[in-house]
Amino acid sequence: MNTGYSREQLISHAKLTASDIGQINQCRRDYNRLGFGYQIGFVRLNNRFPIQQPFEIIDDLLTFIGVQLQIDTNEIAQYQRRQATISRHQERISDYLKLTKFGESQRQLLQQFLFSEACRLEQTNALLLRCEQFLRDNHILQPAASTIQRIIGEQRTVAR
Repeated sequence: MNTGYSREQLISHAKLTASDIGQINQCRRDYNRLGFGYQIGFVRLNNRFPIQQPFEIIDDLLTFIGVQLQIDTNEIAQYQRRQATISRHQERISDYLKLTKFGESQRQLLQQFLFSEACRLEQTNALLLRCEQFLRDNHILQPAASTIQRIIGEQRTVAR
């Protein structure tokens, strides 16, 4: 898990758009606006949502979002305690960004893709990078790292 991002990564992936701000401003309180914006930035950087218990915070990202929204980052403490709100926000963000959860049909698509990639690429790291890009390009949220590793291993074996 990456815990720090360069300024360039934050700007290219987590800079909030006017449309993002419109979505964020639908939240009534500062801590909800900050949390909602933080989750948008987080999912764009990592192609997954933050872990909820305890709520996963990346300080650089939180600061970057807080500055854009002009909200004190200490407000996140109030947001962290509201798991139902965090979950509702994740559903709204998934709809807004047109993200799909990793399920059986997404697994099959990924397996087909990785099989063809494994026929020409041997290194696990190269396959992992291709996998992550495939998921992003297809708006599929990234599953657990162990799931990805298992699928890569299976498809490398089949390709051999």
